[in-house]
Amino acid sequence: MRLLAGVPDSTGALTAVVAANLSNHADSVGVYLGLLPPGGTSNPYGCSPTAVLDLGVFSLLPGEKLTVRIDPEWVCANPAGANGQTWTIKAVADIHADTLHIGANDDFASCDTLVEIFNGACSSNIANDDDSDGNNSKIRSRPIVVDITP
Repeated sequence: MRLLAGVPDSTGALTAVVAANLSNHADSVGVYLGLLPPGGTSNPYGCSPTAVLDLGVFSLLPGEKLTVRIDPEWVCANPAGANGQTWTIKAVADIHADTLHIGANDDFASCDTLVEIFNGACSSNIANDDDSDGNNSKIRSRPIVVDITP
């Protein structure tokens, strides 16, 4: 992301979250996305977005794949301070995510803050839903902040 102080950039690549149903039956999958800004939870550069997004619960047939795309407006109050650093993005697929009521599902309460999604609480709670804990989440460092202050 090429950023001027306080000016959002939404022209960068979209963030894609992919989930695949590896079982032999249809399953509900909750998809969550943690967006940790450069500098971590203290957010010293005033960057946004800084949130955990519940992207919804999706029904997947066996072998079916899902891609959910978002295009946030990336912005930092101090891009010079964040120059060369990245947001840390963690995507979580919660198999057997049952909708308890509209907008909520079984494990999101354990994954709804950046602390929970990155300290292991989220991973621990979604691990009881399937027999392969290793494929429940992925972490990527993107996008890189490039300060373009004149």
